[in-house]
Amino acid sequence: MKKPICLGLILAFFTLVLQAQEKENIHEIRAYLSDGIVLTLGSAIATTFVPGAIDEVSSSPHIAVSYRYQLKPRFLVGGDMGFQNITWKPSMGSTNYTSIMPLAEFYYLNKRTIKLYGNAMIGLGIGSYKDGDGETISGVFPSFQLNPIGIRIGKNYAGFLEAGGGVKGFFSAGFSAKF
Repeated sequence: MKKPICLGLILAFFTLVLQAQEKENIHEIRAYLSDGIVLTLGSAIATTFVPGAIDEVSSSPHIAVSYRYQLKPRFLVGGDMGFQNITWKPSMGSTNYTSIMPLAEFYYLNKRTIKLYGNAMIGLGIGSYKDGDGETISGVFPSFQLNPIGIRIGKNYAGFLEAGGGVKGFFSAGFSAKF
């Protein structure tokens, strides 16, 4: 009686291991940089209303991390968090902008090592402006990003490029890991 039970348990164990190996990795983490042009241009335009006070506007790229969960073979959901700093010179102040957005992503082409996709994000942007005197003003704003064109190359570890528009800018590039 013990042999059939042990044999059944061993068979069940190997069946579970084989099924787990066949299942695609459904979690993905991404780290990337975007050009940040939209926020930089918006700040430059806004500062034109302060005549003679600003000589230069500079900014960091939009730095972001995101998490994706694969619901279906072609559909992912998740969240994205990004950061960008914009500085006005001479010592007019700076703005730190943080975006927090849920996202949805759809694969147009879903091959083993190459994926073509589009994604959409909509959420909140938190801006914190610090003027030259050290006074801080904060606000919450709607935030969005639409990237109709994306390509991911690699299986579990991959590089990717995206093109679209929104608070992150027009182009993004980064690294992705599935697990």
